[in-house]
Amino acid sequence: MKNTVELLAPARNTDIGRSAILAGADAVYIGAELFGARKDAANSVDSIAGLCSFAHRYGAKIYAALNTILTDTQLSAAQDLAWRLYNAGVDALIIQDFGLAGSDLPPIPIHASTQCHIDSVEKALLVQAAGFSTIVPARELSLNEIANISKNVSANIECFVHGALCVSYSGQCYLSYAIGSRSGNRGECAQPCRMKYMLKNSRGECPLGGKERHWLSLKDMDRHEFLKDMIQAGVRSFKIEGRLKDASYVKNVVAFYSQALDKAISGTSLARSSAGISKAPFEPDLQKTFSRGFTPYHILGTQSSCASFDSPKSKGKFLFKTKRASRGQIEYGKETPLAAGDGLFIEPPGGAESFGVRVQSAKDGTAKLGFGTPAPNIPANSSVWRNLDANFEKLLEADCTRKIPVEISVDETNDAYIFKMQTPFCGELAISSESIPKDKVEVAGNKNLAKARIEDALSKLGDTEFVLAGINTDAIGHNTPFFKLSEINAVRRNLVEKLRLSILKIFNLRKSSYKRPEPLRLSDCVLRAIPNDWRANVLNERARQFYNQLGVEITQPAPESGKIPMQGLKVMKTKHCILRELGMCKKKVSNKNLCGPLYLESKECVLKVSFDCSRCGMDIYFVKRK
Repeated sequence: MKNTVELLAPARNTDIGRSAILAGADAVYIGAELFGARKDAANSVDSIAGLCSFAHRYGAKIYAALNTILTDTQLSAAQDLAWRLYNAGVDALIIQDFGLAGSDLPPIPIHASTQCHIDSVEKALLVQAAGFSTIVPARELSLNEIANISKNVSANIECFVHGALCVSYSGQCYLSYAIGSRSGNRGECAQPCRMKYMLKNSRGECPLGGKERHWLSLKDMDRHEFLKDMIQAGVRSFKIEGRLKDASYVKNVVAFYSQALDKAISGTSLARSSAGISKAPFEPDLQKTFSRGFTPYHILGTQSSCASFDSPKSKGKFLFKTKRASRGQIEYGKETPLAAGDGLFIEPPGGAESFGVRVQSAKDGTAKLGFGTPAPNIPANSSVWRNLDANFEKLLEADCTRKIPVEISVDETNDAYIFKMQTPFCGELAISSESIPKDKVEVAGNKNLAKARIEDALSKLGDTEFVLAGINTDAIGHNTPFFKLSEINAVRRNLVEKLRLSILKIFNLRKSSYKRPEPLRLSDCVLRAIPNDWRANVLNERARQFYNQLGVEITQPAPESGKIPMQGLKVMKTKHCILRELGMCKKKVSNKNLCGPLYLESKECVLKVSFDCSRCGMDIYFVKRK
């Protein structure tokens, strides 16, 4: 993996997984029937087996997510599911629970879920010692912090590069569970970070105005401009978030990042980890599918402009500010190509509530709005964004194509004509061959015409996964053979099937050679830096014992055990800071109305916000349900 890079795409279902591979993904992660951190993105083992067969044609891999924490009664079922997925052809398991990691698993790589909360070298060493071959540094870490982890571990480094951001460090959010017993660590997050809250100080005042805002909502991540920097920091797998996203989102984002990753490794010794060249029937554009606005999110160190206080909904691409508007109608510059069916996000001036609307018709710089809903009143000077481009969505209905270039040659021996098809694959050469005995072939009357006929028939690879890169028939002697068209077509079909088998053999030989390392006991200096309380998310006895085997004595079970009181519990640890986003960082600005803790109040709960300036973030504590 050190000499290759991987674009890792999400898939809600196997159809989207196929689309992701065709768009250029080197690997796809997908939820199985149970125990995935996205409960609404489950798939049967049989359907995943079909996706594996499709992916392996290109040397692409399928990773199954079993990344929730498990109860004692669930471990046996999770272990059984792991074996079924292995037998279905899955290439790795994404796991959070150390109880499952320490179980009798098949000989398959296990990848650490982002829920493992790897925010330090010590935590990375712990996860590596537990037998994980791939680790995911927390999304909050900078390039320097990622590079430091990479230098200290031998495991593969995988990082998110695009998609929705959780405001809390992954695996360390208990707010959804505290409010309504729906745990993010159990795949049931209700996304309370996207709700509105009133912000108050300890005196009950609203120092930042008396308006509810989405104080915990973040923009989406976009790091495509930092791919080269991330590669230099040791990252080899680039992960796109979005196991609940639709096919059009996945196609567009994967196609965009596949092109960007190719550019990032151009001129280096690195190669993509799978085979094939993808072509999209559209020009990928990140701003034309779902986004809350974009941020590179602390990749260069702590920064502001990461929040989306006004709305957690998709904004899309900024178009213009309205000059003249009325109820149900806006006027705009003719250079802006609006179309019927477009979705618009409207931000009125003066802090009024934002809203979405569809375009009913657009002509000559005037758009009528509503599209089956009451026509909204749009004030002048409103900001207009397009979050659904109807014409672009039509282009996204078609799948991308992905082809593996092959070389074909025709040679002859004393007794036969030899046909070969070959392609480089995973650092080796995949080859297939067929032969036709000479005593069954007549000599052609027209040499040039016969050769052209052979080349034309062999090059018709049609809807297979192969495309002709070159053909050489020069080795045929003066007595050019005349083959029946049915003979050449049969040779071509057999070459394709045999090349598929050759590719699969190379792929499976590499896969079968994997042996998971034995767990290692860690040094005392590493152990002292690893939290061993409820933050370890231990929900079963086997996980506690496995931690003990590594040298970590767990003192408390996970909050989801029901044994940890939620009242007063720190339910979020964040890199996000409300005051920093507002230009009121406590290190730089003194405000007596913002001294001490602040409180976030919603219809569901009251939270206390404590600012941790030493690490440039916030700790959020659960006060009470309402």
